[in-house]
Amino acid sequence: MNKSKIFFITFLFLIFYTRAVCQIEKYVIDNTQEIKSSDINDTSFADLQQLGQAIDDKRIVMLGEFHHGDGETFKLKSRIVRFLHERKGFDVIVFESDFFTLNETFNLFKKGDISYDSLVFLSIYPVWTQCLQTHTLFRYLAETSLGLHGNEIILSGMDNRLYSAYSLKNIASKIDSFLRLMQVSFVNTPEYDFFRSKITYAWKGDDPNLLDSLIKILPKIIDQVNSRKSLAFICKTDIDFYIHVFNGLLYNYKRLLYYHSDDFKLHKKEYPLNDFQMAENLKWLANNKYANKKIIVWAHNGHIEPQLEDSSYMDHKSMGYYLSKDTLLFKQTYTLGVTCFEGSAKLFGRKLEKSTKIKKNSIESWMHTKNFDFGFVNLKNLEFPQIKPFYMRTYIHSDYEQDWTKIYDGVLYIKRAKPCISKSIITK
Repeated sequence: MNKSKIFFITFLFLIFYTRAVCQIEKYVIDNTQEIKSSDINDTSFADLQQLGQAIDDKRIVMLGEFHHGDGETFKLKSRIVRFLHERKGFDVIVFESDFFTLNETFNLFKKGDISYDSLVFLSIYPVWTQCLQTHTLFRYLAETSLGLHGNEIILSGMDNRLYSAYSLKNIASKIDSFLRLMQVSFVNTPEYDFFRSKITYAWKGDDPNLLDSLIKILPKIIDQVNSRKSLAFICKTDIDFYIHVFNGLLYNYKRLLYYHSDDFKLHKKEYPLNDFQMAENLKWLANNKYANKKIIVWAHNGHIEPQLEDSSYMDHKSMGYYLSKDTLLFKQTYTLGVTCFEGSAKLFGRKLEKSTKIKKNSIESWMHTKNFDFGFVNLKNLEFPQIKPFYMRTYIHSDYEQDWTKIYDGVLYIKRAKPCISKSIITK
């Protein structure tokens, strides 16, 4: 091939390449809609109609966040929760929090055994309960339980790490009661006595031999429970719930053991299946326990995004990736990433983190041209191919270049992130 042909082909490629960049940039600028308020008490909702139309008849909405300590994100998400509840019929919210505890304590609340504040404080992670900017959300959720604002919003969780104080205090006895009710023979062995005494102690993660022992025991328990499913008189939902709890324990112990491995010490990568059981928990909630309900998922961007098969910016597969393998459920899902142009955030108990300077070829720079404090753009079903990857901020100081139109259905924009104000949901 002579030089003139090479030059001509290169020239055509650059034209096509530049056109693709301009197409997505122009689309984002032209189609970014202003969200006028992040106040949960602003119920005019006219500024959220485009978001509602984009979501259409989906029954799962994933609400991301770029930092677990940005109060502006929490305020905006709270208002969207109210909009989705009152205008779109969503009545379950699944937090990136303790699967075991949130299912258990919501039942206790419904029986009148604990207050709503206790339900929230015992079950949902402190990054949200200790942030003043979420308190209006929890007040709103509590009001729905009193018959205000339409149907009650059910609280649930999907995280398999079981970090709550309720889990530490109650999971061993709850598991024991369940296994004895199921008449599982394993409970009559010394091996089970050892397991029961070490369930919560192992969560410290400092004893690899103990973790290894528990990892070998849990499959025996799961197999025996599964073998008695058809014989038991216990509700199938309760049996399935505890099987998910056992699998959550198993993956949690594997994660903790992985942190002792040479692979982790060398590469410092996350446990590769950290999000797998989270996806299994969410799929069970959506396909079984709440099969006829519309669900909001409240979690970090890094968990909800489906990811591309060849994505290299994350060192492990996300919950959204595993969820996307359930094609029927994934077709019913709308995934909303959240990003900011500037500002700072503060995770509960940690130092302030400031945003880095925004990159030129980024969705944040394009949305910022509209000069909105808050905005939304729908990226679903674009009519042109996206060739050139562009930047998006998925963490407050981390920008990655990908074709984000193939990852997020829509993006929520916040002009300036602001740190959480530390304040407990329960005050003395």
